[in-house]
Amino acid sequence: MCALLSFIEDGHLSDLKEFLSQNIVDINCTNKRGDGALHIVVRLGDHEALKLLQDHGADVNLANSLGDTPAILAARHGDKESLCILIDAGADLSLANKEGETCLHTACNLGDAALLSFICSQPNINIDQQDLDGNSALHIACIHGHLDCSKSLIASGATLDLPNSVCATPLHLALSAKHSHVTMYLLHAGADCDVQDWDGDAPIHFAARQGLLAAMQTLCAFGSNVDVANKQGLTPLHLAALHGHIEVIRCLCLAGCNTEVRNGDGIKAEITALKHGHNAIADLLNRLKNSVLREQFTNQLVPTSQPISRVNFKFLGHSGVGKTTLIESFQSGYFSNLFKRGKANLPVANSLLKGIASSPNNTHIEMDITPRSNSLTFDTFSYQYTRGIAVKQVSVSGVGDLALWDFSGQDTYFLVHHHFLGCTRSIYAVVINLQDTPAVQFQQASFWLSFLQARIRPSQSIGYCGRISNPLQIVVIATHPDAVRLPRDANGDYFTSGIEDLVLQLQQQFQTTFRIHSDPFVLDARAPGTNVMRCLRQQLAEMKQNVIHHDKSHHHIPVDNINHKEYSLLPSFPVSVVPAIQLPIIFPTGYEGIPKCTGFLEGTLCWLPNAVHQYEHFPVMDWDTFLHAVRSNVNPLAGEEHVKELCAQLQTMGEVHILHWQPQDVVVLSPQWLCEDIIGKLLSIEFITLARVTGCYTVEDFQAAFTECDASKLLVLLEQLQLCTHCENDGELEYEFPCYNMVEAIDGLWDSQDIRYGDCASYIGLRLKTPPGTTHLLHSVFPRIQVQLRLATKRYADPECDLYQWFRGSKLCAGILESMVTLENDVACGECIEIKVRGPEGTGMACFYFIEELLGIVQVVMSEICPSLHLERYALSQRQLRNHATPYCFSPTELATALLDCDLNVCLHNPWLEACESSSTADETLLSLIACDTPEVADVMVLWPTLPLRELSMGCRRALSALMDPSDPLGKDWCLLAVQLGLTDSVAHLDAAVHPSHPTQIPTLSQTSALLERWAATEDNEATLGKLARALISLGREDAVDMLLRLVPLYQLIDTEDEEKECTESGTKTVTSPTNGARTNLSR
Repeated sequence: MCALLSFIEDGHLSDLKEFLSQNIVDINCTNKRGDGALHIVVRLGDHEALKLLQDHGADVNLANSLGDTPAILAARHGDKESLCILIDAGADLSLANKEGETCLHTACNLGDAALLSFICSQPNINIDQQDLDGNSALHIACIHGHLDCSKSLIASGATLDLPNSVCATPLHLALSAKHSHVTMYLLHAGADCDVQDWDGDAPIHFAARQGLLAAMQTLCAFGSNVDVANKQGLTPLHLAALHGHIEVIRCLCLAGCNTEVRNGDGIKAEITALKHGHNAIADLLNRLKNSVLREQFTNQLVPTSQPISRVNFKFLGHSGVGKTTLIESFQSGYFSNLFKRGKANLPVANSLLKGIASSPNNTHIEMDITPRSNSLTFDTFSYQYTRGIAVKQVSVSGVGDLALWDFSGQDTYFLVHHHFLGCTRSIYAVVINLQDTPAVQFQQASFWLSFLQARIRPSQSIGYCGRISNPLQIVVIATHPDAVRLPRDANGDYFTSGIEDLVLQLQQQFQTTFRIHSDPFVLDARAPGTNVMRCLRQQLAEMKQNVIHHDKSHHHIPVDNINHKEYSLLPSFPVSVVPAIQLPIIFPTGYEGIPKCTGFLEGTLCWLPNAVHQYEHFPVMDWDTFLHAVRSNVNPLAGEEHVKELCAQLQTMGEVHILHWQPQDVVVLSPQWLCEDIIGKLLSIEFITLARVTGCYTVEDFQAAFTECDASKLLVLLEQLQLCTHCENDGELEYEFPCYNMVEAIDGLWDSQDIRYGDCASYIGLRLKTPPGTTHLLHSVFPRIQVQLRLATKRYADPECDLYQWFRGSKLCAGILESMVTLENDVACGECIEIKVRGPEGTGMACFYFIEELLGIVQVVMSEICPSLHLERYALSQRQLRNHATPYCFSPTELATALLDCDLNVCLHNPWLEACESSSTADETLLSLIACDTPEVADVMVLWPTLPLRELSMGCRRALSALMDPSDPLGKDWCLLAVQLGLTDSVAHLDAAVHPSHPTQIPTLSQTSALLERWAATEDNEATLGKLARALISLGREDAVDMLLRLVPLYQLIDTEDEEKECTESGTKTVTSPTNGARTNLSR
């Protein structure tokens, strides 16, 4: 035996083969542990030796001293290949060890779903075979929380309600181990809700004991007995009260449990809660003693068939176009119309100063357009601008209730507009002034639509031609027709063909995001009784109905296929539907439907004015406080999901505003107070003019500057609005407001004479620009970037890390490295964010990671403020940065094209170097432009052509769909792209899948997006961005190629923490985004 084992462990197959041929040893002999030769080779994973032993007659069912067969060991090690060899040799998979475990049990212990599925597919397998404790494989999977294993076993016919030796079913064990995901799957698969174990505990007892709210909601919805007692006489209510699970208590009370029931000792749950110090539960149960009141609370949470009564109508446009006057007209009746028409026109102040003043103190500016240049410029405007966002709740004849939002056109407020824009459950109006030239009108309207589009959270679904699933509804309103003496038609309405052409252009430009009403409304904003105003009201009424009835019925989870007895939690709900008040409200990505009105909503609307009055000086609550207040004053049975749904409705109605913040959200009870009294004053020209030029305030200083409310509370709110950040200065707490910072840049910030950064120093730089056709979208974002930079330095807390900030600029030093982040705006490059980093010789790797982190900070800000705005990355000439000359910008298209062959040594021509006599060559390598001329950086990069298709951004997929979905006269559309990608057989299936029932109608989904998903699923790692680009090049679709090259990420970084493990296990590399993959910090 020793010789045989020696040959096996040495791995010399030829020697083992020769030894076995001599027949001098019993091949089935065992060692002291009872292991035979097959046991040992299975542990070693030596498949060739296993085949050799099997060929020489080794017993494949030999059990060791623990009763483990070679097949059980193979399953325990997850060795499918060894298991296949043993099965082919006749191994019996139903054999159990001394614990009663078979291959099925060991595979479940391991959690290997693929191996388990393979075992289940073998003939004569007893899926329900039990071990000595009576546990089947499904019991084992549920104990360990292996969801995929549970799915595989149930699909193979495992008995859901099989009891073990203590009468516990798999559902009992999943609940006992707090595996909610497995529990939910078992329940939806048809597990018995009311089966009891040896102690009389039903699944609902375990859910109550462990505080598993989602499981409890589902059990109640599936009709589980909420008053069943176990052998100790404890009901679920007693167990929840004993362990302090108040949310579970609410769920049980909503499901109709008896709050007066006593346990085996004659004690009610209320007393149990008091005994164990859970006073909140005791108070809740005491409040519910009144059965009439409890029924009212329960009925409040049942949705009615009525939609909400009010939606938001938001007005965008430059100052002076008539937004405020138009909103006033919405509130006017017939007689007030007569008085308004009798008033003389108020003169609209023209620009007082042209151009941007040299001093930063004169930068409180208003967006305007000069007819001479026909382009967006910034000019100081008059005092008549709207302060902040004027919010009014009105009732409009023919429309109903509306919340009207007048967004100021003053650019100092643009920094906070994103908190109140982008919701698809609102109606939007873009207002233009007919006194401007047609080119100016289009540029203004295009700017505001681009501004709004950038702030929409991108959805995961892509419709035909790249459309979003629920496009925003837009109306275009043109004012001041009387000032330009437009003609009238027979109905007295003004008309002009130029506005209709403008709307058509806007529809073509923004067709993927907005549903722009085809007919513009040309009206006198001071005349509420005109025919066109009535038409506008009719259109708003239609749009309002579209908003409130856009319900995709995701509030209910169908369970038609569950093998349960019929149940009904509340009488008003159908048997086949889980009641919405019990299951968590989960909105799918991109879902924008509005839940129906409830008594809970009505009760909250009645309570809210009292709450605003009570907190009139600071009507703001954190989430926990708001939750407690709603339960105390409206409905104590409301779960957190009910209140979240309530807040979504209230925000849609303009009643409250939610600020998302960590560790918890903040509820502003009065949007008018926040938008007008706070934002309207703090970001006004008047306040900024008098603000400290450094933008830094102590709490006492800020209280003196703004006396309307408690500064300590307000500063926390302003931090949540991301207008400032707190920091310590010489031990004193200060708040830094970059939006107030008007300090001029001092000389020597980027000293060209510093000997540390000479001819051999490392330099790298880039510029971030908005897409072509968009302007002035970055200047309002930059103060937020400065806030994030300050937060980053606080987070790292490195004494060698120093941040200095000025008007539209920041310098961050980390040890020997220096960086500059500035907002540039000139004729040559337009508006852009410039980031550049330098370090002494030999710091190329550190400089590269430093700029990656700075880029990551910018991208974090953009994802919060402008999630749909893609910034194009330009590379700055390293040679010109080192020489402190104006650097040439290499476009993303140039860079991506040069990288197509995955060679960083490719040279790009710099035309600005040709004029330099000292330059021997006008070429620069990709390595110097994007990798700081450091070969070690190239080693951690995965260049874009080799990136998998899943790295293509949603914005790029949408843009590609917009180009490739429409039929091309020459056939160069998605169909031919499918042929290029080798998916010819999938064309018919994809076309049928995205079309509605009638084949002549426009497809509902994007064929291009569906094609890319199919390609990625079919070829997996073979579907790369480089292959997609070459396929588009072969098609001759230069437009799609150019778009792709502009939007692809140039590279991603290898996750060096996991690289060694991944390479060892699979030979593949793990990549991360450029901003998240750097294993460094700002002090490197």
